[in-house]
Amino acid sequence: MRNKITIVGAGMVGASCAAWLAERELGDIVLGFDNLDAYLAGHPYFGATVGRVANRIGGAKFTLDGKEYLLAPNDGPNTLHGGIVGFDKVVWKATPLRTAAGPAVRFEYLSRDGEEGFPGNLRVRVTYTLTNDNALRIDYSFGRSRKWPEPEAAITAPAAEANWVRPAAPDFASSTSPRK
Repeated sequence: MRNKITIVGAGMVGASCAAWLAERELGDIVLGFDNLDAYLAGHPYFGATVGRVANRIGGAKFTLDGKEYLLAPNDGPNTLHGGIVGFDKVVWKATPLRTAAGPAVRFEYLSRDGEEGFPGNLRVRVTYTLTNDNALRIDYSFGRSRKWPEPEAAITAPAAEANWVRPAAPDFASSTSPRK
């Protein structure tokens, strides 16, 4: 089994990752779906690029320089993974790339000031590369138009949600899987 990525949409990537499940048996250890319809029907962020924040902001608000920012609550009273219309639900600009490391796709998105209640413009770039040695590499970069709360990563933390299945196999701990 060869590792592969499937571009479902700019903020959503399906992936498979092979690992030895048992002696002489390879299996996929990434949770996800086999088709686009399943992703579009709603899911727990499988393969999603989430943001502006990866995690919850309690009470869907924060204060910066004495000003309170009210965010879009989507997890009870909290903001989860960027709000109601997080990065996984917007259209990104996609550019296919040929790199020395392997084939890649670069996604770019401009999150405008006030989107989901967050201050300032935020330009995000995510590049997915399927490397020549069969690994999935994800690179993030961003630029912002104004000051952010400290630590910066608390408010600007886009991330990919990879949900891994850890198979029960005696030799798994010694395998070359991406997560141990």
